[in-house]
Amino acid sequence: MPYPSPPRIPPGPRRRTLLASAAGAALLTGCTAGADSGGTGPSATVRARARAAADSKALLARYDELLDVPGEPARLLASVAAAGAAHAYLLTTGGTK
Repeated sequence: MPYPSPPRIPPGPRRRTLLASAAGAALLTGCTAGADSGGTGPSATVRARARAAADSKALLARYDELLDVPGEPARLLASVAAAGAAHAYLLTTGGTK
């Protein structure tokens, strides 16, 4: 009588273990978010929003240079520039109109 073959279990952690670990790590990270600055300066969110607003304003300045050129590209770029201006405004004001 032949012996039954052993079950085929791949080496390493199981998928459930990895998912549970990732979920636990996300919860722990979420609980400590905002504590990185120690309360002495603006949060990472505020810094990122300010940096994005500055980038958007710089892009708007480049759009303004191109809008002075007459023709079809300027007409097409006008709608993109308007959307960029709205984006920069929302970043600057904190998302309120």
